[in-house]
Amino acid sequence: MALTIHNLYCDESGIDTGPRFHLGALRCSPARSCRLATALNEVRESYGLESEMKWTRVSRAMLPAYRAFVDVFLGCPYSRFHLFSVVRGPEWRKFGRDEDERFFKSYYCFLRMNMSLYCRYNIYVDDKPGKRYRWSNVEYAINGASRRDYGLAKRHVCCFTPLNSKRCDLLQAADIVLGAIVSDAAATHKVELSRYIQDKLKVGGGYKLVRREWSPTLRR
Repeated sequence: MALTIHNLYCDESGIDTGPRFHLGALRCSPARSCRLATALNEVRESYGLESEMKWTRVSRAMLPAYRAFVDVFLGCPYSRFHLFSVVRGPEWRKFGRDEDERFFKSYYCFLRMNMSLYCRYNIYVDDKPGKRYRWSNVEYAINGASRRDYGLAKRHVCCFTPLNSKRCDLLQAADIVLGAIVSDAAATHKVELSRYIQDKLKVGGGYKLVRREWSPTLRR
């Protein structure tokens, strides 16, 4: 039987301050990712979009363009969004020697908890200058743990690729959806887009959004 392969396009929010931060991943098949990327590019051409699409850049004038951009994902029945909220409690602060280590260890937990044993994954993350070795460590740790815990002969993560989000519309879509779910922005245009996205995610009983809250004390 052929193994199912998923692509995960990952982003994070609120990692610098606050009692929690959030990790998100847009999931679809490799073939579906090509279709979504083509549709996102068509939205770009239709609205004359040249710059990076980000939650922090949502404006009243650009609201129709942002709706059309995220509708590509929201209207696809074969894609999902995974949300992972990390609680910065006392135990989490013991989870690593510094903030940097705790962040990447949390990312490891996020990915493992959202990966099926019976699937394989291509993971795309927003590149962090000078941190590529950290992503390599995460990939190595996931594949090693899967071999150790489940005896997998094949790599659980087929490829782990840091990308410049400015050149990847699917990473940008993940950024917008994540921001809309977790943001407490008061600007009316952001509130409007946030409600629009969250209402769309609830269609069909909320199957499109997979949500978890986690800290080291909540590990399963």
